[in-house]
Amino acid sequence: MPSIELNLTFLTITAVASSRRSPPHSAMPFSLNNTPGLKPKACPICSSETGLIRCVSCEVLDYCGSRHEISHKQHHYPTCILIKYTRIALDNEERKIRTQFEDDDVNPLDTSAEYFPSLRNAHPYLATRLRLVNLLLDHFGATGGYTHVVRGALDHTLDMIRLDPSDKLYISNIIPALYIRLGMDQEAYNFLDWWFATSNGPFSQWTSMDLPFLDPDYRRKDILAPLEDSWEAVGSFSLNQWVAVLLIKMKVLLDLRAMQNARRAFHGVIPTELVDIIRMKLSVNSAASQNGVAQADFEETASMIATIKKEVWELYHAITDYNPHIWSMMSEVKIMSMTNRHFDNIRASFQPGSHLEGCIALRYNFPAWAETPGAVQAIEYLNMAQSTS
Repeated sequence: MPSIELNLTFLTITAVASSRRSPPHSAMPFSLNNTPGLKPKACPICSSETGLIRCVSCEVLDYCGSRHEISHKQHHYPTCILIKYTRIALDNEERKIRTQFEDDDVNPLDTSAEYFPSLRNAHPYLATRLRLVNLLLDHFGATGGYTHVVRGALDHTLDMIRLDPSDKLYISNIIPALYIRLGMDQEAYNFLDWWFATSNGPFSQWTSMDLPFLDPDYRRKDILAPLEDSWEAVGSFSLNQWVAVLLIKMKVLLDLRAMQNARRAFHGVIPTELVDIIRMKLSVNSAASQNGVAQADFEETASMIATIKKEVWELYHAITDYNPHIWSMMSEVKIMSMTNRHFDNIRASFQPGSHLEGCIALRYNFPAWAETPGAVQAIEYLNMAQSTS
């Protein structure tokens, strides 16, 4: 049975003939427990979602009125000021860039991707913008945080990739998990497919200001299909990205198992059409509810489950072989709170396969796992199966 090896800073996946490992034969106990998802805009005091007014300093939190805004000020003030001055710093960096074109009818933030990184102050601008993204996610977009904050962080990071697709700040490590947290698994997979093709292509592919995977007509990558050999043969993905790939596959598996359980429970009890509707509703992932998957019969669903389960098992072991710390940290929720300064210099400050690298990967990926019912429990089961194999 093929296994997967991971080497060097990026995960180089190579198919190797080996009978060393196989998926556990017993059914994986993927419990659909009540884990927190993202929450809508609401007053942090009374959770009211209507008649909201936004904090003018941080431009993040919303309140039902001035009374609750004042009562929350002491708690909110330190973070509010930090975000406010980071926004001011970002505006200053943008102004420095724009002053280079005072006499030209040019918007420097709309220049070609080949040109923008060479601008004076381009790197300080992107670094300050990344610092703002980290602050927003750490304080308002952590596990169970606000949907609009995560969406805003995604918009920031996509625009940063647009400006500098050569990705000197490794923004591509953040984007897939943000997509997943917003329930946009297909978009996350499309991004990873685009990133793989672009990062392994000629430099000319970096020079366009367009992000084709954002186009509705962009080729949809089939999440249900096995990983392509090209993905496995070339070390194009970081640890962060492979952890996101595993979660996408895990969500498909969780959905398929929920659908199969529904068919088993309601078979012969209610009409087949209603069973199909229930199977669709059980899907938390659009990938498992498309292409007629909900209408698949018992044998077809069982075959898909077996295929995805094997792939999940192999990906889990590949990541474990590369970084043996990451899954134990996830199951024990030992996530290091990384500072923005630490992240800015992250490529020089960790060794591949180290505990610190695992912390960095989980900083952005753990909320996506925790917000997926059953995902962390699945990792705990795989950890247990690994220790007894």
